[in-house]
Amino acid sequence: MSTETTTMSELGGAECKLTVERVGDFRVTIQEKVTSSAKIGALVTIHDIGLNRQCYMDFLNKEYNAQLFDKFIVYHIEVPGQHKDAEQFSADYQFLPLPKMADRMIAVLERYHLKDVIGLGVGAGAVLMIHLAMSAPEKFLGITVIDPADKSLGFKEWGEQKLAAWQLEKKGFTSSVEKFLMWHLFGTKASKGVSMDMLDQVVKDITTHQNPYNLSQYVKAFMERTDFMQEIGDKLKCSVLIITSNHSPYKDQAYIMHSKLDKKKSSILESDNTINAFFEDPDKCGEGMLLLMQGLGLVPTLRTRTASRGGSVHRTASMSEDDS
Repeated sequence: MSTETTTMSELGGAECKLTVERVGDFRVTIQEKVTSSAKIGALVTIHDIGLNRQCYMDFLNKEYNAQLFDKFIVYHIEVPGQHKDAEQFSADYQFLPLPKMADRMIAVLERYHLKDVIGLGVGAGAVLMIHLAMSAPEKFLGITVIDPADKSLGFKEWGEQKLAAWQLEKKGFTSSVEKFLMWHLFGTKASKGVSMDMLDQVVKDITTHQNPYNLSQYVKAFMERTDFMQEIGDKLKCSVLIITSNHSPYKDQAYIMHSKLDKKKSSILESDNTINAFFEDPDKCGEGMLLLMQGLGLVPTLRTRTASRGGSVHRTASMSEDDS
């Protein structure tokens, strides 16, 4: 383990300390508000294809979401080689399959003596978070997974991923690669529903700061992901919140996952009129996480947007639990 940098920044208008360390192959950013209040737990994040810690730092910096983490220390785990301006992997570097990579992430939890963890993962990061929570069930109180996908959705997606991985590895960021990234993050309805300025900025950030060869290895690992649906009913012990969007290409996978889980410990939240709730509806994602934390007794004094308008805290209409 080595410490790289410690800096100060802003989070939700408050001073925030960032410490970047290496734990094995993982780059871990510890993000903590500089306040006098005692911390009551740890929030661990794992990012999606094409993204890195910055997406979660932006998420936490939203005015509503900043309140969620006043009492939490945040640990952003970055997948090997995916951080901003990363050096290219050596020719002999072996990028692990997602389940094995999740097993390696246990070392991060152990390095910081983390327990009673709240996890947050999006896309490929959601898959890693699920495997991590199954491999180290004693470490987790609850996880929020946004658009989890257990295996390839079909031949078309497989073909697009394979082409994108090959072009990233051999040619870098081509138009086909950019098209794949837009599909993965924002689906086929992106041009109709998503702010094009936001979409263009996301793709620009990826193509400017990500190493294409390294990214190709993450895409391949995601493309070759295995089916975890048969395991989660027995191995996923913590509380689970699944978030998806009504136009997400991964919506069906989210509902299949929910059907496999104990309904007393799981719920699903669907964001209306969006494709990627994490980018398009971050407040609803934050509200869902707050409800998860409140259900675990971690933040009984914080209030949801619904409660702030008057009345008691309750699940929104689109937070549904299937009793069947």
